[in-house]
Amino acid sequence: MVEEAYRSVLATFAAKASDVTGDPGTRLRRFITLNLTAPVANDRSLSLWASFISQVRLDPELAAIHREGYLGFRNDLQGLIGDFLKAEGRPSGEADCRRHAIAINGMIDGLWLEACLAGELFEEAELVAIALSSSEALLGLPFGKDEHAAAS
Repeated sequence: MVEEAYRSVLATFAAKASDVTGDPGTRLRRFITLNLTAPVANDRSLSLWASFISQVRLDPELAAIHREGYLGFRNDLQGLIGDFLKAEGRPSGEADCRRHAIAINGMIDGLWLEACLAGELFEEAELVAIALSSSEALLGLPFGKDEHAAAS
């Protein structure tokens, strides 16, 4: 039951690439944003994560589930990065996209943790803005405007 509970938490814990629509830049921007805002980044998510993560190093099955969840997220992010770079006419080789996905995932993880632990220390959308500008800097390209967000 614990293994299925962890699998279920990971399945609902993060936004998926299939959760976002739009052009490649918009999809990447929305994916990053969704993973740093509620309901993904909140007290409940942190509590659930903390209750499982302490067991991942002790339980091989939970470790395998954790790796599966990490790889699913990283692969989604890698695909979004590849689509974005291709749309911009930039090299989008698998190794480069993988490296970018690892870096951006690490940044999202760190900002997510801070948002969950001490969200009151940050202005509204500050961590999302940091993640987006840092991701753009890493990729060397702006994501462009999100027309849907501007209309809302």
